[in-house]
Amino acid sequence: MHIRTRLDKHLVRMRAKVQAISDEDFKTNVGAVMTTISEKDKNLREDFGRVWSELSTHAYAFDRQETEIATLPTITKAEF
Repeated sequence: MHIRTRLDKHLVRMRAKVQAISDEDFKTNVGAVMTTISEKDKNLREDFGRVWSELSTHAYAFDRQETEIATLPTITKAEF
């Protein structure tokens, strides 16, 4: 229960922070996240780490990078 309470408090604080930033800063941050997500794996270790993460969490969303790249531009400040 303690973890859930702390998580809820964190989400409330983060929503307030997002609402407080300007639209221009929000777009800048979205662009920065897009740049990070769009980076290709530089070596076999990064590729393995990405695949292993999907396997170890039983998520099996091996197209996660492409899905996030497609979804990110559609997110608005209001959705936070």
